Order: sequence, then C-alpha cells, then structure tokens
Amino acid sequence: MRTARLFVYGTLRRGYENKFARLLQKHSRFLGPGQVRARIHQFARYPGAVLSERTEETIRGELYQVGDARVWGELDRYEGSEMFRRVITTVQLDSGHSLDAWIYVLIRELKPPVT
Repeated sequence: MRTARLFVYGTLRRGYENKFARLLQKHSRFLGPGQVRARIHQFARYPGAVLSERTEETIRGELYQVGDARVWGELDRYEGSEMFRRVITTVQLDSGHSLDAWIYVLIRELKPPVT
C-alpha cells in the first residue's frame, strides 16, 4: 500500500457513532483537519465526492494515519464497491502541510434528475 493515510469527509469523521467511524478512531491517529479539491454530491443519508482540478472546488474533512492494515477491508466494505472506490489524492492540511492520502470517491458522477 502506497500510503496508510485516509481522508474522510462524511460519516467516518469524528463525532459519528456508527461502528465504522468507531473502528477508524480506534485503529488510527488523527492528523488534523484539511481539504481536498473535490465537489460533493449529497445523497439522502451520506455524501459522495468527485475529485476536481478546480481550485474553488474543495471539500473539508479529516486526515487519519491508519495503524492497522485490517481496517482497510472493513472500510472498503462499508463504503461499498457499487458506489465508491478508493483513490489517492493530495490533502491540504490546515497546518499548511500537504500529504497524499486515500479518499473514497464516487465511481461515476451522478447526473441530476431530469424534470
């Protein structure tokens, strides 16, 4: 694995009480808040990110150093391979540092419904 860092922007962040957020908290070290170049698609209960090259399109989230390799399989199953895939992107931390990290992104950008 190229990096053991994960950027989260949805239900895996601190403060969420689902079992997978707790799993991440237990087996990782919080590195700080930051942002990535992406835009959000909001679903009924959760967000999905699409990476962007546009500097004005950023999403906020949290960066973690995952300490247990077994966590990746659990998180991949939670996110679901039908909707999301894990890719590496650059995270700009609020501290000013930039680090590469995994992020879960939508497999394809969803189109708004035609009315």
